[in-house]
Amino acid sequence: MTTLTNQITIAAPRRAVWQALTDLDLLDQYDPGVRSCQLVGEQASGLGAQRRCDLRPAGWFIERVAAWWPEEALAFELVTCSFPVSSLRHDYTLTQAGARTVVTQVMTYELKYGLAGKAKQNAPQPSAACGCWVSCCRWGGGPWTDCAYTQHRYQDRRRRRNRFALARTLSPP
Repeated sequence: MTTLTNQITIAAPRRAVWQALTDLDLLDQYDPGVRSCQLVGEQASGLGAQRRCDLRPAGWFIERVAAWWPEEALAFELVTCSFPVSSLRHDYTLTQAGARTVVTQVMTYELKYGLAGKAKQNAPQPSAACGCWVSCCRWGGGPWTDCAYTQHRYQDRRRRRNRFALARTLSPP
């Protein structure tokens, strides 16, 4: 199991951040890697609610709300996806810091194919035909890429982009 953690301070009250994170069908409004997002089923919020997200340039996933503590913590677990990931969970913790909110995200995931998947995940080999990690990142790498270096570089870049997009959405200009 691999764990990635990041944190950002957003110039908005915790209530506004919570509302943005829990409006489940609007992920595509602040995550540039998501092409579209829609609810799955009748439940729009709370524990058990599900959403399907189609990604750029390709791929999709369905996730469900696994934890829901209003204005404090939220978690999503992968239901199914088009990538070789067997499990994935995002945990968000919101902490008020004056007029700002500190959002901490912990993502844990595991690749499919058992030991072979772990070996492939950690193998220091190029993930693109040209051996360039940049093209892998540009064309949709992620936790399913072959190169551990690429995987973490891509995740760091994508998390930063997503955090800043969320911060721009919530923070006044």
